[in-house]
Amino acid sequence: VDIDPVSVQVAQANLRLNRVAGRVYAACGNGYDTPLVRGSYDLIFANILARPLMRMAVDLRRHLQPGGVAILSGLLERQERAVLMAHRQHGLVLVHRIRIRGWSCLLLRG
Repeated sequence: VDIDPVSVQVAQANLRLNRVAGRVYAACGNGYDTPLVRGSYDLIFANILARPLMRMAVDLRRHLQPGGVAILSGLLERQERAVLMAHRQHGLVLVHRIRIRGWSCLLLRG
């Protein structure tokens, strides 16, 4: 889900190129408030700013299947601790982190 319709169009084209259209969906909307986002998922990617990630932690947990994986990126290393704390409050645990040139990516399990 992305708020930018052009990003969604590019993602849909890439889904077709990678032959996963129908198994992976891309939609224009505002995070978990998007009608397409119903039920729970075994994998959630969130590549947005740290503060929105923190605000959406409860919604991420609600939509992540038990044992599911969430990949959070788009945050600076110095923001990592706050983002992680917000998600730990909802039962997510850190499995792995990747740091590249000041940027951080967190892999969490529900």
